[in-house]
Amino acid sequence: MNRTTTITKPNLKKRLFAGLIDYSIIFIFTYLIFDIWGETNAEGKIHVIGFPALSIFIFWFIWTIGFEQFFGATYGNSLFKLKPISIRKNHLKLTLGQSIKRHLVDLIDLSPIGLGLLKNTENNQRLGDIWAETVVIDVTDQNQSVKKFDEIPFSESYNLPKRNIATYFFKRVAAFLIDILLFALIMKVLTPYIGHKFEGKYYTSTLTFITCFYCYFLSQDLIFKQTLGKRIFNLKLKLLESESIMIKNGYVRIIFRRMFDLLDFVFPFIDIASIFITKKNQRIGDRLTRIIVDENNKNYR
Repeated sequence: MNRTTTITKPNLKKRLFAGLIDYSIIFIFTYLIFDIWGETNAEGKIHVIGFPALSIFIFWFIWTIGFEQFFGATYGNSLFKLKPISIRKNHLKLTLGQSIKRHLVDLIDLSPIGLGLLKNTENNQRLGDIWAETVVIDVTDQNQSVKKFDEIPFSESYNLPKRNIATYFFKRVAAFLIDILLFALIMKVLTPYIGHKFEGKYYTSTLTFITCFYCYFLSQDLIFKQTLGKRIFNLKLKLLESESIMIKNGYVRIIFRRMFDLLDFVFPFIDIASIFITKKNQRIGDRLTRIIVDENNKNYR
């Protein structure tokens, strides 16, 4: 029987705070881009051009639409156990078009107009939800569900699709962006103390910057075998040899692997291609040091 039963609640506080978290992170990224690459025009206004300007859109797209497509919810929504569901015929998972529609009007949906719609529409939808034909449910609330064709409720039965190379690549890129953002914030705080002042602004030498960069990443790699970004996406370094390998040798390999980070910045497409074409989805540095970035705790030989 072709029918859909939808039971929702406004989840107003959760949805508001989830949206604020997502856009606070996007705002911080945007602020750093303007602060690092911003140029002052004749009118005294700061602007960015070229790739720095494009990177703001790319980050927004990944953080909202990308997260929703690959993980079923944005980072903010996932913290509050909220999940958007398609109410179109024969679909529960959102299509790319639906995700784009939902987020194109985010600024309106975070305003009193969008919050008012949550309380006053039949299925507690924002403007973006109405346009995209979606609803948002709290998966921890058994009284909220989307039921289609006599299936059991979504909150009890829906599973994310099996991971694939596209999902894995997205996780690695997103983890890297998060780590770079955190590193930039740390440097922003430290620069007045470890840098020098020139024409009213603080700067660090190239040597100091590179030293801080490797201290930040290597300290996490050596102690935890994962950075904070990788921890969010459940990614971890794994030595391909057996567990009998000497720990000292393992440390040397992890350090040597990081030396190839400079290659990532200068020739990023080489490592991107390597991740896609190698059997274990390794970068150049991963292959040479016999290390993988594992997402499923698999054992490799």
